[in-house]
Amino acid sequence: MATAILYPQFSAGFPSTNFRVGGDAALYQFLQTQPKDTLIATLSDEANNIPTFAQRSVLFGRKCSLPFHLGYYRQVRQRILDVIQAQYSPDLTLAKQVIKQYHITFWLIERSTFTPQYLTDANWLESFQPAFSTALTNLQQGKVPALEKLTNCSALTTDRFTLLDATCIATTLKSPA
Repeated sequence: MATAILYPQFSAGFPSTNFRVGGDAALYQFLQTQPKDTLIATLSDEANNIPTFAQRSVLFGRKCSLPFHLGYYRQVRQRILDVIQAQYSPDLTLAKQVIKQYHITFWLIERSTFTPQYLTDANWLESFQPAFSTALTNLQQGKVPALEKLTNCSALTTDRFTLLDATCIATTLKSPA
């Protein structure tokens, strides 16, 4: 009985709430001003926080992509493959197709997204072959992804992120030079 009463006073980690802290308040505030049916595509781990802190939907999130049910996972896996291919393609056509297919409103890009290091650090993406290997090879060969060039489609820029407006991407006539 005494142990139960005294334990909290001697434990630095008590109580262990395991709360998560959001990574970008400006991003959440901006997204909260958008319509409720807003859908964000991103490969960033920030996708795990957006539904909680911005109350907006994401196309998928790493924490929601676990293969507990095969039917569900097939759909999520296809979404991830589509986003990897579109995000790292030098041809803007793939991004336009993904935006149209999934009705994406915004595309969230981290500052370091278009570096080989970003992909190799995001080891959870390695299982999404062949899209992962193709994207990594393209970056290593110096091929510039079309989305990287679309700075004119930025709806919001923070220290860590650029939020691209999907309507702007979809209406861009061709891949920027």
